[in-house]
Amino acid sequence: MGITPLLDILKDMDIDVLYGVDPVQGGVDLAKMKMEIGDHICLWGGVNAAVTLGYETRERVERMVTDAITTLAPGGGFILSAIDQLFEDTPWSNIEAMVKTWHKSRMYTQRWVQ
Repeated sequence: MGITPLLDILKDMDIDVLYGVDPVQGGVDLAKMKMEIGDHICLWGGVNAAVTLGYETRERVERMVTDAITTLAPGGGFILSAIDQLFEDTPWSNIEAMVKTWHKSRMYTQRWVQ
């Protein structure tokens, strides 16, 4: 089922942050989530740790991080994070790719928040 059917309920709950925004295992449509509740609730996540960081190529990680940032950051209210945790066998190259991609993107996202 995922969290998508609950977006209207979450919006009405007056919560500040929704942790666990996972486009892979949570089946979250990032654009729909941003459109439905992104102006009311801070969205935390955007990158799957187990699958994306655990098994994907560096290029795919960069693409997924860029997608999360460009979809969820405009207007503010987004915390980029691997959901739900980094595992000891997560390839360091993918963690580094996530951080470097965020670092390259962060200067561009600042203009969206203002």
